[in-house]
Amino acid sequence: MDQPKVALLVHGFNVRDNGLGTVARLAPYFNVRNWDTIVFRMGWMDVLQVYTQNKRHAKRLAEAAKNAKLRDNQPVVALGHSNGCAVIHLATTLYGAPIDRVAYVNPALEKDLVPGSAVDHCDVWYSPSDTPVKWARYLPKHIWGEMGRTGYVGEDDRMDNHNKQDDFLVSSKKHSDFAKAEKLTYFAPLIINQLVYGL
Repeated sequence: MDQPKVALLVHGFNVRDNGLGTVARLAPYFNVRNWDTIVFRMGWMDVLQVYTQNKRHAKRLAEAAKNAKLRDNQPVVALGHSNGCAVIHLATTLYGAPIDRVAYVNPALEKDLVPGSAVDHCDVWYSPSDTPVKWARYLPKHIWGEMGRTGYVGEDDRMDNHNKQDDFLVSSKKHSDFAKAEKLTYFAPLIINQLVYGL
């Protein structure tokens, strides 16, 4: 039997449960597809700590991805929510994280940013009504922005946008409502199948 592939799940900021209420809720959907999951824990951070700690967490994430890749040389994917997407961005652009594919869910990122060159594909799941990322773009000297409400805006053909508010049978309008029970059963398989397609 093949060794399980590895998915890194990266939560946002201002989260006191290390992602148990958001990204960790997708773990069972990976597990039934024979994917191991690592819920990457960053602890609670306020906005100031995001400035001072994101690069440290990104370096840790890059090490986790390298260790996962070395284990069995299996594909490694990463799924981030909100600031978790910023951490994935830094891990792949600054620290060479060997991540094959990425999913950004309501990313707190500038809308034209792309992951590092090792990433083959990135799916951006956004909601035009996402309020928190609307204000994120006003933070000075920071990579935060409103990709979570606009999708990716640019020319990189690795990027694929998904409007989860308007383009699906179930609508996800808020920053974190994809993880609510009634929406999770619909969106988790969509997000994961898109993320692991072809691996």
